[in-house]
Amino acid sequence: MTPPRRGDRPPKPPASCHTMRPIIPPRAACTLVAALYAATACSSAAPAPGDAAPDPPIAPIAAPTLSASDFADNELAGYCDVLARSDNPYWGRKQMLRLQDELEALTNAGAAADPARVTRVHSDLAQELLRLGEVERAAEHLDTAREQALGGVAMSQAWARSAWWLSALTYLRLADRRNCTFAEGERTGCTLPLGGPGAYADTADIRQAIALLEQFIALDPDPRLTRAAVWLLNVAHDLAGTHPEGLPEALRLDLTRFSQDTALRPMRDIAPQVGVDAFDLAGGAVMDDLDNDGLLDLVGSTMDQCDQLKLYHNNGDGTFENRAMAAGIAGQPGALNLVQTDVDNDGWIDLFVTRGAWLFADGRQRRSLLRNNGDGTFSDVARAAGLAEPGYPTQAAAWGDYDNDGDLDVFIGNEEASVDEPYPSQLFRNNGDGTFTDVAREAGVLNERMAKGSAWGDFDNDADLDLYVSNFGPNRLYVNQGDGTFVDQAPALGVVEPTGRGFATWFWDFDNDGWLDIFAANHTPDIDVVAADYLGQGADRTWSRLYRNLGGQRFDDVTARMGLNRTLMPMGANYGDVDGDGFPDFYLGTGAPGFEVLVPNRMFHNLAGTRFADATTATGTGFMHKGHGVAFGDLDNDGDVDLYHQLGGMYPGDRARNALFENPGHGNHWLAIELRGTRSNRIAIGARLKLTVTEGGATRDIHAMVGAHGSFGGSSLRQTIGIGRAATVDVLEVWWPTSGLRQTFRGVAADRHLRVTEGVDALEPLERPRLTLAP
Repeated sequence: MTPPRRGDRPPKPPASCHTMRPIIPPRAACTLVAALYAATACSSAAPAPGDAAPDPPIAPIAAPTLSASDFADNELAGYCDVLARSDNPYWGRKQMLRLQDELEALTNAGAAADPARVTRVHSDLAQELLRLGEVERAAEHLDTAREQALGGVAMSQAWARSAWWLSALTYLRLADRRNCTFAEGERTGCTLPLGGPGAYADTADIRQAIALLEQFIALDPDPRLTRAAVWLLNVAHDLAGTHPEGLPEALRLDLTRFSQDTALRPMRDIAPQVGVDAFDLAGGAVMDDLDNDGLLDLVGSTMDQCDQLKLYHNNGDGTFENRAMAAGIAGQPGALNLVQTDVDNDGWIDLFVTRGAWLFADGRQRRSLLRNNGDGTFSDVARAAGLAEPGYPTQAAAWGDYDNDGDLDVFIGNEEASVDEPYPSQLFRNNGDGTFTDVAREAGVLNERMAKGSAWGDFDNDADLDLYVSNFGPNRLYVNQGDGTFVDQAPALGVVEPTGRGFATWFWDFDNDGWLDIFAANHTPDIDVVAADYLGQGADRTWSRLYRNLGGQRFDDVTARMGLNRTLMPMGANYGDVDGDGFPDFYLGTGAPGFEVLVPNRMFHNLAGTRFADATTATGTGFMHKGHGVAFGDLDNDGDVDLYHQLGGMYPGDRARNALFENPGHGNHWLAIELRGTRSNRIAIGARLKLTVTEGGATRDIHAMVGAHGSFGGSSLRQTIGIGRAATVDVLEVWWPTSGLRQTFRGVAADRHLRVTEGVDALEPLERPRLTLAP
């Protein structure tokens, strides 16, 4: 029989195989083998006998092969080796090697071996192989285990549920590896909408996954897992091009919820053409001008302990070149996040690298502070600066001048040694001489909760920065007292939620009223809650929170009113004005460590501050791979913000290629403003801007704040501000944080690059060449 062709549709299952409810009860009266055979008979996508033709082998995704000399120092080199040799649940290979040895011993024992133990070792080994990226070998061991169970080996129904579930996930991963490809200028089989033109061309593996999911649903008595399987079954049918008709009506989910908004135009992923589509695990992203040539560059990190930072230099001809080696940062491994700063106020962007997140006690890894030498190279000065140690596991670092002395300080939100054993967070005050002092205890910001996000912002407009910390547990809003100390007023101000698993967070002015609002993400790692949300069984405990600032006195939870009362599963996140209307939109990189977590990354369009609409499908940004670092900025100098997205999961077997979405433009006017502090910090973090414009006879204000913004991503500090249809900015105001100086400029023509220098009365025009990306 010929292999399945694109567009082949499996037959619909007989009606008797399914009840008409979303959750299907188990066949409790059946024996395990009988139930499995019955479930197999009812599988709509069970491959025909001749469909088992061998596929071309897929090479395992192994960790990069690096020697100790490739790393910046022996300590950094050791992280790779130590974790790989351990039984760490993410990186350790000890579990896999132990099971391989046991399986070999059982095989050598022949008939004396316990058949049930042999079957279990096959499935346990498959789980470790999938984690480490040897997907094809995992599938082989799972096929063997299922065949043995169907052949009469006595296994429990609990084992069967686990084995069939793992098998379905493995075939989903195989299908992704064979089909998420780049061809004819487009990446296919990776983003919503998945069906139709985006459906998989090679459907053999996805059909096998569908069959296994249907069998699992027939066996499983746990409604939570069944809901998750229903979600994945819908995704799989969409990938196969058979959604919704390939599903019984009782199991269909409406996937059009990602298509609420069609005003935003499709954004083309050009990462493969321009050379920035690294095959990565979870990590951070920064977009900024690292060499002061007027062009934005890209930096990506990965939590892979055996891989390194990438620095993509913007060549000015629409392409990028990885100069990490020449820049001296290639030897920096294992960073889940990095953020930009300027520690010495020399006007050159430095990079701060955080490590150890999610690794608990194994995450006691030192940080790196990569000082920009101004000649295309960087030097790690973390030890000399006093920032390297004590190294606690963290991904959350935010830079801001909290004491208004003109240089940047850093808050580091740390995690836990083990569950409910949090490390203290740290606040390093910049001493102005290249060193830092931890003053967290004196300042009252130890936090002592598992921190996953942090952000600075002056929410009460009193001219000093306040600090929001997003925790596993109640969040904190530390209000700056103006004397070097802070008081947590989150309960009084109404911003403690979400209290379960707080994650990415930022200050922004989403409604342009001049008061900074707060976005506080909730990371619910269970795929079941996604399915529950689609089945109308969601709960507000799974929602992220949007808090509207009520004049600096308190906050109003407007999550539901703004259309965000849904389960989003965000990890990396950031905001930017995609359509240039002056209202910030936002993008969420979604997911969780488990292979079962297949949910699209999400784009939300700000409808003039009145609500947010899901524009994921409209923009084509709904990658199904796990999303992390998110950075916005105008890479081609055409006046709209592009999007760099660092993708990939936590397990070595869950890598993905990074994306770079080019903004096609929406016909609106803009200003690109670069700010230079003199008394305030040189790169102007914390400075505020207000643009007054007139459109159609109506006057309105647009507000912006300089900063990298969201967790897991550093957007460009250059302010590319959309002003809608206005051709002129009536009034441009800049408020500087240290000096308190307010500068005002009138009648500023649009569609230009400008520099504002603190204390200089004239705007400085800048020449910034417009580029054609991926020529």
